Amino acid sequence: MLYRYTGQEDLCVGSGVANRRWRETEGLIGMIVNNIVLRTDVSGNPTFRELLAQVRQVTLEGYANEDLPFDKVVEALKPERNLSYNPLFQVMLSFHDALLPELRLPGLTIKQHETVSNKSAKFDLDIVVIPRSEQRVGRHSGTEAQGIETEGITVVWEYNSDLFDAATIKRMMEQYQTLVEGIVANPDQQISQYPLLTPEQQHQLLVDWNETKTAYPEGKCIHQ
Repeated sequence: MLYRYTGQEDLCVGSGVANRRWRETEGLIGMIVNNIVLRTDVSGNPTFRELLAQVRQVTLEGYANEDLPFDKVVEALKPERNLSYNPLFQVMLSFHDALLPELRLPGLTIKQHETVSNKSAKFDLDIVVIPRSEQRVGRHSGTEAQGIETEGITVVWEYNSDLFDAATIKRMMEQYQTLVEGIVANPDQQISQYPLLTPEQQHQLLVDWNETKTAYPEGKCIHQ
């Protein structure tokens, strides 16, 4: 989708890693997430399967080096810095696959409340994918009673409101879903050929915005 939006073939996307693969950090209280940069080359208009294989390899290599602090990567590469955007990447995609804990304490009734957004954007665009059914594994049936959704996949779109309007993000979300549906239907198609516009958006572009028919007075020339 970024390739289709930007026309760029060399894309860097950030992703967060829990940074807890060492036993000493498993019980540590606090957030110690580290950012990694995943660089993808989409030149040559590959098929989705080819792109997926490349991204898989890049991601595995990124995870193998996830302990290297992001700040050290920036320090080594020395990119041109600008206070208006994050270095190396401005779009992040994170996948939250951690199981939710079962909160059952004697004498207490506990209800979990999810905070979807804290009203601040860390990057230009930050997309968080939450697989609900995977988080449900091993949990008791009381989950629904605690008010936590357990079905499907939730995709949270966090964006810089100085750069994007809500209507723009809503349109991007719809186009992302259209793109995914096209990929599922034919994963061997070249990435430039997948549909991006929803039927409503296509009708708006081709029909609504081309309603230019005008009634001109008869019996006069063009210059008149």
